[in-house]
Amino acid sequence: MRVRSLPWGLFPVLFSLVLDLPAFRYGISLLDEGFLLDPVMRILAGEVPYRDFYHFYAPGRFYLCALLFSIFGADLLVSRLLWVFLHAVLVYLIYRSARRLVASPGYAIVPALLFSVAPGPWFKVFFPLSTVANLLALLRLYERPSRERSFVAGLIAGGTLLLRQDVGGISVSIALGMRLFLPRSGGRGAPFRWYAFGLALLLVPVGLAFHAADALVPMVDQLLFAGFRGTSANALPMPPLWPRLSAGGGWVEVAGSFLHRLPPLVYLLTAGWLLWRRWRGRGGNGALTLTMLFGVLTYQQDLRRSDIPHLLQCITPAWLLLVAWLEALYGKPTGRSGRWASRIRTLVGVGVTAGALLLLCRIDAFDLPHSILSIRGKGYPLDLPRGRVILRRERGEVIEGVIAEIARLPEGVPIVALPDIPLVYFLAGRTNPLFFELFRPGHLDEAQELRTIERIEAIAPRLIVYDQQHLTDGREENRFEHRFPHLYRYILRNYRLARQIGSFSLLVPRGKGATPWDS
Repeated sequence: MRVRSLPWGLFPVLFSLVLDLPAFRYGISLLDEGFLLDPVMRILAGEVPYRDFYHFYAPGRFYLCALLFSIFGADLLVSRLLWVFLHAVLVYLIYRSARRLVASPGYAIVPALLFSVAPGPWFKVFFPLSTVANLLALLRLYERPSRERSFVAGLIAGGTLLLRQDVGGISVSIALGMRLFLPRSGGRGAPFRWYAFGLALLLVPVGLAFHAADALVPMVDQLLFAGFRGTSANALPMPPLWPRLSAGGGWVEVAGSFLHRLPPLVYLLTAGWLLWRRWRGRGGNGALTLTMLFGVLTYQQDLRRSDIPHLLQCITPAWLLLVAWLEALYGKPTGRSGRWASRIRTLVGVGVTAGALLLLCRIDAFDLPHSILSIRGKGYPLDLPRGRVILRRERGEVIEGVIAEIARLPEGVPIVALPDIPLVYFLAGRTNPLFFELFRPGHLDEAQELRTIERIEAIAPRLIVYDQQHLTDGREENRFEHRFPHLYRYILRNYRLARQIGSFSLLVPRGKGATPWDS
C-alpha cells in the first residue's frame, strides 16, 4: 500500500464510523436479528447447527458471534458493534478495489461513501463484505500472479464459504475461470495450486468437525439446497417501473424502481465496451471484467427478492464500475477550466446520488437497523439486559411487555415464539425448543409441519407467543394460517388466549390448570 494513499483510504473509514456509531443502538428486527442470534445461543448451549436445528446460513457467522458473546456477554449491542467494525473494514476494501479501476484516489472513495450512506440492513453485511473481499483478492492476483496472492485469495474464498456460501461459490467459479487466462508464476499451475491449498486450509477442518458431529450431510443439504428452495418459494418480483410513473407514484418509489435497473444497465454497457475494445484489437481489461463478473453473478440476490434491502447488498460492483465510467468520461480534463468543470460535475453527481440513496432507504418503516436514518422517530430506550436498543415508544413498550410476561414463568419452562420472531427467545433468555427457526414456504413441507406438531406436543410449552400481524413480505397469502394450516389449527384447539399485548397473543394450554395469567 502506498503511504501517500493512506489518508484517502482513511477518509471513507472515518465517514462510515461517523454515520454508524450514532445509529448502532437504534431499531430492531425480531426476525432477521433473531435468525442469527438465536442459533448463536443454541450453539453456546451445546447444540450443533443443521443437526439440532434447521438453518440455511453458513456456520461461520454463528461461531464468530458465539466467540464474541463468550468474551463480552450475550448482548444485542455486541453484534451491532461487530457490524460497525465490519462496515469500516468493508468501505476500506471498497476503496482499495476502486483504486484498481480508477487512477484518482478522489474517484476511488466515491463508491465507499455511497455504501456508507446506504449500506442496507446491518446484519446483511456479510454479503457485500464477502463480495468485495474476494473481488479485491482476485484483482490483486490478476495484476501480479504469485503463490502468496493465490494462497490469500484461496484463504479468503474458504472463509467466505463459511460465511456466505453463495458468494463463496461465485468467487471460486470466477477463480476457476481465471485459470484459463491467468499468467503462470513459479511453474505451470502453481498459483492455482496455492489457491486450492488456501481454500482447503479452512474448509477441511470445519468439514471434519461437522462430520464428527454427524452434521455434515444435513449441513450440505441445508446450505446448498434448502436456501435456494426457500428463496424460490419466497421470491419477490421486480417492482414495476412504468405503472408507477403512470400512476403518479412518489418520486422516491420511482427512483427506487430505477435503481433496481441500474446494475444490469451498467453491466451491459461495460460488456459492450469490453467487446468493442477486443473488436478494435485493443485487448481486454481484466479489472473491469472481474468486477463485472462479480456484479452480474451477485445480482441474483436482487433478481430473486427484489426489494431495497436485497438490492443494497449486491449493488457495490455497480458503484465501482459507475465510478470507473465517471473517471473515463470526466477524468481527463484539458486545461484549468476543464479540471474545475470535471470536479463540479463529479461533486454534483455524488451529491445527487447520495441524497437519493438516503431517501431510498425506506426500510426504516420496518424498524430495521440500517443507516443513520434508523434514528428517525425513535426515542424509547428498551429496558432489557440483552437488548438495550432505542425504538419507537409504542413498539418498545410492546416488546418490553411481552418479555416481562415471559419472565413470569420459571427458568427452564419451555415457550414457543412464532411465526418468524426468533429474537424473542434471545431477549427473554430462553431456548428455542423447535427444530425450525422460521416458518416459511419452501422450508417446511406438510410432513415437516406435522413433525413440528409432534415436537410441540412432546415439549408441552407453557406459553406460545404468537404475532397476529406477521405477514411474510407483507403479502396476505403468506399468513401463517394459510401456509401452515395443520399447525395453526393445532394451536387453536390446544391453546387459549391469556393476554394480548399489541399484536402479540400470549397463548396458554387449555385444561392444564391455573397459569400465572389466571390470577
